[in-house]
Amino acid sequence: MNFIDYYTVLEVPASSSAAEIKSSYRSLVKKYHPDINHRADATAKMQLLNEAYLILSDLQAKGLYDSERKRYYEERASKSQSRQSDSTQSANNASSKTESATEFHFQSDILNDWIDKARKQAKDITAQAIKDTGGIMKEAGAGFLQGLIRAILWIIVLGVIFMFRQSCKS
Repeated sequence: MNFIDYYTVLEVPASSSAAEIKSSYRSLVKKYHPDINHRADATAKMQLLNEAYLILSDLQAKGLYDSERKRYYEERASKSQSRQSDSTQSANNASSKTESATEFHFQSDILNDWIDKARKQAKDITAQAIKDTGGIMKEAGAGFLQGLIRAILWIIVLGVIFMFRQSCKS
């Protein structure tokens, strides 16, 4: 599994409070909701936001994630240092200059399970949000149409009454 920095996804520093994480999540959801943002990757971005929030909003999951995140960045720094020393020894070797994408494996099986469940739940939440918004739009359209029909009927009734009063005065 490739490492995802959930703090970066939610655009908050790792030292953020639960309230700051929630606030950022809400503003990003408004920005990237597929019904508002019509970019091709809006649904995937929304799912990632939901996944990140599900992990960082749970204190136990956040604690495990923070430990694994620290280990990830320590390993990455260590590999970077080793690549730098390798590249100084063989400056002409092109393969040492290109950074390969490596997978990161969480040591915590509990965190792996939480992330898997959060990923599935994030997909469900996103699909439901899209479905709900579509349903709301249909209901709003139907309500608007009913209101318009009532307004037209009232205009007709009032017109008939006005014409009847005018004909009675003459």
